[in-house]
Amino acid sequence: MPVLLALAAAVCWGTADFLGGVGSRRGGRVNALTLGAQTTGLITFIPVALLVGGTLTVADFWWSLGAGMSAGTAVFFLYIGFTKSHTGVVAPTAAILTAGVPVAFGVATGERLNWAQTVGIIAGLAAIWLISRSGRGASEYDANTPLGIVYGLGAGLGFALMFIFLDQ
Repeated sequence: MPVLLALAAAVCWGTADFLGGVGSRRGGRVNALTLGAQTTGLITFIPVALLVGGTLTVADFWWSLGAGMSAGTAVFFLYIGFTKSHTGVVAPTAAILTAGVPVAFGVATGERLNWAQTVGIIAGLAAIWLISRSGRGASEYDANTPLGIVYGLGAGLGFALMFIFLDQ
């Protein structure tokens, strides 16, 4: 069951990222897209949560609320970044933080990585950087590039916090 849930989550996240990116670049209605993404996630999650079962404590509720708010903020920064700057700046900046901050948090709070995990994390971060590099050179970037970095930082930090809160 965990493998199927992980696969379904990956398909949902990938589809939402693609459609949200296209929608924000075409229509620019970032508030509506963010609200739609969060509402769709909530509506989808409730039946899955009921199927999987379990209990909900007060602490779980607050951690979940934090995760949801972080995710909503991250999606907003990501989508508005796509409308105001280059996707090739916003997305990789967000991806590096999304991957790196939870690892750094885990290590800072006492988790220890074995050599395979360390190699995998370094390879993953390097892959994000390599995939996101433009083949056209520095002339592709312009005055909107610093703004894209700011939006990417906001999105990446939001997604990183979401993962940290979900882990709780």
